[in-house]
Amino acid sequence: MIEPRWTGNSSRKIVKRIVVEGTLKLLSPTHLGNGETSDLTDMPLVIDPVDGKTPLLTGASIAGALRSALHSTNAQPGQSIDPAAIIFGSDRTDSEGEQSRLIIDDAYGSSSGVEYRTNVRLDPKSRTAEQDGLFNFQYWQAGTIFALHFELAIYEGENEKTIKQYFASALAELEEEGRISLGAKKTSGFGSVKVSEWKSKEFNLTTPSGLNDWLLQGQEPIAMKPGSSICQLLDVSLLPKKHKELQITAIFQLEQALLIHSGNDFEESGADKVQLKTKTTNGQFAAVLPGTSWQGVLHNRAKMIYAALELGQAGEKHLESLFGTEIVKAKDPRASRVRILESIVPGNSDLIQPRVSIDPFTGGAKSTALFFDQPVFADSESKIKLSILIKNATRTDLGLCLLLIKDLWSSDLAFGSKSNVGRGRLTGISAEINYQDEKISGHWIIDQDKKDSTQLLFDPRDSSFLTDCVTDLKKNLEGGK
Repeated sequence: MIEPRWTGNSSRKIVKRIVVEGTLKLLSPTHLGNGETSDLTDMPLVIDPVDGKTPLLTGASIAGALRSALHSTNAQPGQSIDPAAIIFGSDRTDSEGEQSRLIIDDAYGSSSGVEYRTNVRLDPKSRTAEQDGLFNFQYWQAGTIFALHFELAIYEGENEKTIKQYFASALAELEEEGRISLGAKKTSGFGSVKVSEWKSKEFNLTTPSGLNDWLLQGQEPIAMKPGSSICQLLDVSLLPKKHKELQITAIFQLEQALLIHSGNDFEESGADKVQLKTKTTNGQFAAVLPGTSWQGVLHNRAKMIYAALELGQAGEKHLESLFGTEIVKAKDPRASRVRILESIVPGNSDLIQPRVSIDPFTGGAKSTALFFDQPVFADSESKIKLSILIKNATRTDLGLCLLLIKDLWSSDLAFGSKSNVGRGRLTGISAEINYQDEKISGHWIIDQDKKDSTQLLFDPRDSSFLTDCVTDLKKNLEGGK
């Protein structure tokens, strides 16, 4: 007798399906690439092949981001249960693993427009562009909306509350800016997203009415329960997170001017170089200090700090674990643990500054050397916000970040072009630090003393832990020597 290919006893015995929909908004430019090149750009966007223009966010991209976020969340560090495997299925290396219980549809968007960015890879020694290191990306502009659709299956005999808690803990990461990023160059401020509205409906498949409603859901709009919090909507609590994270938010004052060359002019102003601008969620263009500039400047200064400390290979390994490695054959590629958001730069970006190149031998102007810059000029409102998130953070990471913040605070670091004429330098105003590991959960606020510019004010006043992280930096990297 031939065995049947399928029997009811061997099925997953799905007794309930939970449908969740959400409205996702891009908070920063996002590159959802198609993996190809075109005549206009090195990195084009993936779009709906039917009409050739609608933004497309694939279900695979959403699943990958949510799975990674849930994998780093666990009820107890070290326990054998992996919530990510329960919701999204077993790892592909597990031949006996379970399939995913979650269906994620491709999301079609309503575009706010397309933005072009020119990136250049710099030689860390010469600080000039590498050969063939210039390339450009297409990005969906901030404000683009995607409609998300999830369908979760609940099996017979399992703890429904626990499954819903795992599911909600993954989706909740989308409710806070900076927790999950999508697309390319996520650690450099791109792909920041947020869901501000959820809807859900549960279908009991053990009843005729519930099964009939679920079968007809694709034909008619569903009356769904709305909510701003997915945990409240599903009536569950969040899973406790692993206590290994560092968050730093610092506010700086731009001293004079900033010029991050856009690569393409946003206005027909006639200037040779125009400050990079981006479209914000309110539809207006604003000057921006991109995450790529933050990453590059801080990474380069970290190398200088470790060189001064003569840390050698120990310092190099730590920087690779922190900022990631380049994708080259000689090394195993590793993603950066540092995520830095883009920073809006308030100020006057309408003024054009004429400049002239001087011949060092004659002291006069070079022939045809007159050019025009259009930077953003500082005013009293030119406050720049730096937001850093480091996952799986260590005290060594915190010690290094404090040294980097100190150099930024004291105007010892510069961003953009023409830093030799005073552009791109910052002065510290305040900083907020949140650090958690297995032994400590700390929160500190640092302010500049308005009466004495050489002093800083700490809240709480006891900053001994921060001091120890800095003073023990070299000892920790050298294995306690």
